[in-house]
Amino acid sequence: MSQPPSPSPPTAQSLELKPDSIARVCILYSTYFASLMGLIVGIWQFSEVYRIQLFGEGSPLEWTQAGMMACTAVLFFVGSRLVPRFRELMWLLTAPPLLACTRELDKDLDRLLSLGWQLPFVIILLSAGFLTWRRRGVLTAQLNQFIGHRSFALMFSGLAIAIPFAQMIGHGAFLKPLFGHAYRRDFTRLIEECGEMFGYWMILLAAIDWILAARREPDQSN
Repeated sequence: MSQPPSPSPPTAQSLELKPDSIARVCILYSTYFASLMGLIVGIWQFSEVYRIQLFGEGSPLEWTQAGMMACTAVLFFVGSRLVPRFRELMWLLTAPPLLACTRELDKDLDRLLSLGWQLPFVIILLSAGFLTWRRRGVLTAQLNQFIGHRSFALMFSGLAIAIPFAQMIGHGAFLKPLFGHAYRRDFTRLIEECGEMFGYWMILLAAIDWILAARREPDQSN
């Protein structure tokens, strides 16, 4: 019996995304902006209850950050099933939020694993590297579409806020000379955790935005 032909990889034409209308983009980004404002109001409300403990290790805010990154990874995994033409890219995009989730839960993972949080971190990193190398041909075309889309700019902005900005501005060595004797360790925790929270939220929004954009285009590869 003859074997059925294997599905051909998506072509550049089938991966192409049509631009959204101005009205749709305005509605989406107004919603994103409103959600960011809601996040800020939520932090204000919870800070009245938990005070500075809201921003410490193992705090509700830290668990919220980890949950946010876990949801982002789940979204990309679900997106790989919903949009087969971007399957490999969706798989790859699960790695950054999983890495961030691992770092947020480092203390808990250190208690659970003999090798600490570094074990899942390295496994995720090596898996992403292996996928990138193994499927580099397909990923190149998919990445070209993603990098040219607004979702990439939104995700990059979130990464920039959560990692270099929050870590640098929230660093004690940076804040101590500025505040002098008025400096408190709480300043560092407050700035760092808030920066990470806003950055992670933007990454979550970028995941939603990308999946919506990729899913609304018909799959022409079949």
